[in-house]
Amino acid sequence: MNKHRTIVLIASVIIFGLSLPMETFLVANQGESDGWSGGFVNLILGLFGGNISWFANLAIIPAWILTKKNSFYPLLLSFIAVLLALSFYFNGSVMVNEAGQMANVTNYLIGYWMWLMSMIVYFVYHLIIYVLEKRNEKAAHNVL
Repeated sequence: MNKHRTIVLIASVIIFGLSLPMETFLVANQGESDGWSGGFVNLILGLFGGNISWFANLAIIPAWILTKKNSFYPLLLSFIAVLLALSFYFNGSVMVNEAGQMANVTNYLIGYWMWLMSMIVYFVYHLIIYVLEKRNEKAAHNVL
């Protein structure tokens, strides 16, 4: 694995890790002060909230693991992770209790943006690498 891939992998993992103790979003709390949710809680309990965006975690982790193989699978998995993470932004509501009550997200906080950014950084890097690899393959083919 080359130096740049290692740096981007480490940066993505660090940004992801730093997002975990951060507040991720605020929800309307029936006229009272807004409630919030932290990244670590979302990582552990997010699957039970019925929000498809949680699966972004299941896409980015294999992308990190496959970094040294080639650029296509990390590119594909990180693209899926970005789309799933963005789906949370466009969803607009989350389950707030075990009774299934939903509340509107009123604000997206630094934890969410860092979580999303960890995936975007990784995706953009692999997109650039993939395009450069294809360009080099085409140039090598044209030389022959």
